[in-house]
Amino acid sequence: MLKKLLLFVSMSAIAACQGGVQSTPERVIQKILDAAKTRELRQLSSLCAPQAETTANIICEISEAQPEQKEAFVHRFLTAEIRGNTEFSGYTATVEAVMQPHQQHSLRFDLIQENGA
Repeated sequence: MLKKLLLFVSMSAIAACQGGVQSTPERVIQKILDAAKTRELRQLSSLCAPQAETTANIICEISEAQPEQKEAFVHRFLTAEIRGNTEFSGYTATVEAVMQPHQQHSLRFDLIQENGA
């Protein structure tokens, strides 16, 4: 079941950045991608606000997951890179990433502004 949720999260994650942790939507997503590359998953725990949706919390709590779930996360985001411009609408921002090297699969992240960040 977690694999299905992780797939859903990778396509559309609703996350809220806690005040001051990251200053732009791109930096929030880059932190996720960097964590996959370095396998330093504990740093993701600070990305979600308490009211973040369950799908976003999968990313924020991945460091506590089973080893195979961690590997699936790393594999999913390992080659992703941010693409295009961030779209803003009110208190939300959408960041798109693509899977390298073929750029055939895209990931969409929807983030919610909280406490000005």
